[in-house]
This record gives sequence, structure tokens and C-alpha cells, in this order.
Amino acid sequence: MGIDFAGLLKEGARELGVELNGGQVGQFSAFKDILLEWNEKMNLTAVTDEAGFLVKHFFDSLSIERHIPVGAAVADVGTGAGFPGVPLLIARPDCRVTLMDSLKKRLTFLGDALGRLGIEYAGLVHSRAEDAGREDIHREKYGVTVSRAVADLALLSELSLPLVKAGGLFIAMKGPNAADEISRAMDTIIKLGGELSLVDRLVLPGAEIMGEEIERTILIIRKIRQTPIKYPRTSAELSRIYKKKG
Repeated sequence: MGIDFAGLLKEGARELGVELNGGQVGQFSAFKDILLEWNEKMNLTAVTDEAGFLVKHFFDSLSIERHIPVGAAVADVGTGAGFPGVPLLIARPDCRVTLMDSLKKRLTFLGDALGRLGIEYAGLVHSRAEDAGREDIHREKYGVTVSRAVADLALLSELSLPLVKAGGLFIAMKGPNAADEISRAMDTIIKLGGELSLVDRLVLPGAEIMGEEIERTILIIRKIRQTPIKYPRTSAELSRIYKKKG
């Protein structure tokens, strides 16, 4: 027996402080279907069940919505299959969200999905974040960067903070055991012009359908001054530095 996808989506979003109308619920459902359709042709997600989609993709993405200012220009760094960027586009039409990824075929999928969802207030950028961060068109041009990418916080900070303008935010989405990672990254965050302003720990809605509680740590890093021009370093330098640290 299937789950009440639409009902659970609205209920879980409400728990996170997000009110979805019928049209938005329809867009979430359609995005799930489009992603699963493309997933048969290319590896986009290991999560294919409806409960997993709701909790691990949609609720996880919406967990940061309350931290994003009205009308913000947002960059989703390493968006992958479109998380958290596409759920934010659906829930927050007041914001322009740029989906940034280094893999062209992911952006081809996202372009198709956004077109079929009728979303026009989005940008697609085919680039490594460390390259975009050195280009005038992207460097310190965003009010918010977000990332759910699986990478060390220090590395994510170097990829993301150069894209944020002074006064803006970098929102890093992490698992429950982020304390050590935060400690290791603090020097880097400061060098890049940031400061850790909030550690938001929460349990995602939907524990009853998953059979387990899924904990998340959301890190809000405020950009308090411009990033020195030497950052971000090149892909080769970052690979060498973070491989050595790992």
C-alpha cells in the first residue's frame, strides 16, 4: 500500500515552517516523477521510494528554507540531482536560484525538469565552484550559497564563500556528527571572510514513515568581509591539500 504523498508532503513542510499550495505540491510530485524517469537513463539518485523522496530529498531540502532571506539570489553549489535547489525554487518563487554543477549531463536533466515544471526563475551554470569563484560574473555576487554536497566543511567553505557577497550567507547541510568537522574548518572559514553564526540541529519530519529519525545539522556561516583574492585555489591545489588532510 502506497503512502499519501501529497498529504505527507504538506504536513512535513508545515512542520518545517513552509506552507505549500496545491500547485506547489503538484510540482514536487512532478519533479519526483521526472527525476525517476531520468534515473533510468543515468545515475542521479539512489533514493527511489516515495518515503525516501519525501524525507531524504524534499524535507531535507526544505529544512533550510527558513534561513533564506526574502528575494535572495541563491547559488546551489554542487547541486547534483537538484537538491536543495529545485525544492527551494518550488517553495520560494521570490528567490532566484542558480543550480551549479561540474557535470553537464546533470544540468541537461535539470534544464528538462525545470522546463516541464514551468520554472523560469532559475539559472543553470556548468562549472566547478572553484572556477566560478574566480570569475567576475559569479565572485561575491550571491546573497546566499547552499550546499548539500558530501565534502569536508573546510573544502565546501572554500568552494562556496568566494561566491557570497559581504553580508550574505553560506548554508552548509551536514549530518548529525558535525562537531569535529566544524572545529577543523574554523581557521579556513575565518581566512575566507566568514564567521559561524548558527548551528541548527533538527530531526527531519517523517520518522513514522521511514521507521527511523534522521538528524541534520545546518550550519549558517555569515560573510563578514571580502574573501582574499588568492581564494578559491585551483582544483589541483584543492585536491592536493584536502587529500593530504584526509
